[in-house]
Amino acid sequence: MSRKKKSLLVLTILTIGYIHAQTNTSKSKFYIELRPLQFVLNGYSVVGHYTLTDRMQIGASVFAATLSDNITDFVWDTTGPLDLEARQDIVFGLSFRYFLNKERPHSNWFLGMAAGAEFYTLTNQDDNQELDYTFYYIAPRIGYLWYPAKLKLPNFYIAAEAVVVFPFIDDGEATFESGGTAEIGNILPSPLIGIGYRF
Repeated sequence: MSRKKKSLLVLTILTIGYIHAQTNTSKSKFYIELRPLQFVLNGYSVVGHYTLTDRMQIGASVFAATLSDNITDFVWDTTGPLDLEARQDIVFGLSFRYFLNKERPHSNWFLGMAAGAEFYTLTNQDDNQELDYTFYYIAPRIGYLWYPAKLKLPNFYIAAEAVVVFPFIDDGEATFESGGTAEIGNILPSPLIGIGYRF
């Protein structure tokens, strides 16, 4: 892991700690989520949310994955002789949630926004040439937070989100020695499922 990526990981941990210190009241709750898809894709994920009010949360996330061929073809625009593998080395994001149902705090429908950076290693599998690629994004979302076992596991929840990622600063077109090129798409729909626990 490069120095820049290590620095982002440390920044995430410090941000979580700072937010916790600022919001650690008797009414504050900490929510931690894992996203199964990242583990299926040979990666990891950690997402933390902190309660600010009955209807607002802020959070931070770190995850990584090796994209499947289908996801790679959907996310990346490629040309020329190129068999592309795309590895998310680290994705860092800060997020905000606003719950729409004031009668049931921190459950049901919510609107949100996230912003962050994604750091990739792109590999041409024909000759194993690797290139680094970075882009920064904003990602509006709508989601639903559900407690499926309120009686036996009242703090366990599932969060489903429909997200659209908009890259707004990127490395442009990555050109390989083979003559093939790869560039991140302009609009990236990204459905998410999180399994979490609140403390």
